[in-house]
Amino acid sequence: MNLLDEGMPLRRIIDQKVAILLILWGPPETGKSSLAQIIAKKFDYPLVQFNASIDNKVKLEQFIKTYPYQPFVLLSDEIHRMTKNLQDFLLPYLENGHILLVGATTENPIMSIVPAVRSRCQIFEFDALSDSDIESVLQRAATENFKLTSKQVEENSLSLIAQPAEIKLAATTFRINNLKMNLLFNQIAPISDTVLPAEYHAYFTDEDGKLISNNVVIEANRTGSTADRTIAITITMQNMQYNLDKKYYLVIEREGSTEEPKRFEYSMDLIN
Repeated sequence: MNLLDEGMPLRRIIDQKVAILLILWGPPETGKSSLAQIIAKKFDYPLVQFNASIDNKVKLEQFIKTYPYQPFVLLSDEIHRMTKNLQDFLLPYLENGHILLVGATTENPIMSIVPAVRSRCQIFEFDALSDSDIESVLQRAATENFKLTSKQVEENSLSLIAQPAEIKLAATTFRINNLKMNLLFNQIAPISDTVLPAEYHAYFTDEDGKLISNNVVIEANRTGSTADRTIAITITMQNMQYNLDKKYYLVIEREGSTEEPKRFEYSMDLIN
């Protein structure tokens, strides 16, 4: 069953305009932010956005000053990163209905959301979109929005449209010899009608899967020749004790994909 199917709790909350605080948990690109926009439109509330990773209390105070007497929807991205102090600051506004919270997170929020806030929220888990899910949406857009008939849509054309741009590792030594690793990637095909932009994450882990670098976003959105589709990035390793006898891994993960991330084994030449 889909969370938004007729009669499902989340669908009923929206259709009946029940002012319940929501936390939407799931992979990127699964419609969490879009749903917050739908909720704001349904309630006829202003929508403001807050990123708990980078924004601070001043921004929240500004929202409240902007809408002193008007309830509004607060879409909080990365809500699992919101500090306890910020959650405590929001609590009275959540209780009196001034702020209708829609928290979006890619991580289990149970441990990071304080009990006083969590007890007032309904948590819904979102699944990653499959290619067939995307194809279904495209099919509806073709028939309902563009009024195309089945004869006007070529067989398998929608599944081709649903394919994201791919990247491949172009240049590396497979050795970690500096705290800043410079890597080159090639976007295999240019963006076109059948190749959609995609977003990847590149980072290093140890043998246990523990993150040992920053997470670099790679935007596969290039057009033009092969040279124009070369993407250079720099990953910064943690300043820590490394072990020559252990293996380390470069992980390449496409955002929103249900496929296993690609892993490349590296040896260590760096000792700190």
